[in-house]
Amino acid sequence: MEKLSGANFVLLKSQMEDILILKDQCLLIEGTTKKPSSMKNEEWNKLDRKAIATIRQYLAKNVYFNVSKEKTLKDYGRSSMIYMRRTQHQTKCS
Repeated sequence: MEKLSGANFVLLKSQMEDILILKDQCLLIEGTTKKPSSMKNEEWNKLDRKAIATIRQYLAKNVYFNVSKEKTLKDYGRSSMIYMRRTQHQTKCS
């Protein structure tokens, strides 16, 4: 799979969601931002870290640099969306 950059965000976002689903990490992308009461904190944190590790494998260097400081998938998603919007805007204005 090609690396996620500003230019290919729409396509690769859906492909990344598919990868997370196949790796049983989809709970974090299905709108669940709170830990289910039936899940231990350690399990939730481990799932979150695994999803981040999976996503990092598919980020272009410029994207990785801009989101690497984030510690949770929720923050990762927020930062990457901000970065992608800024990148797409700059591309359109060039």
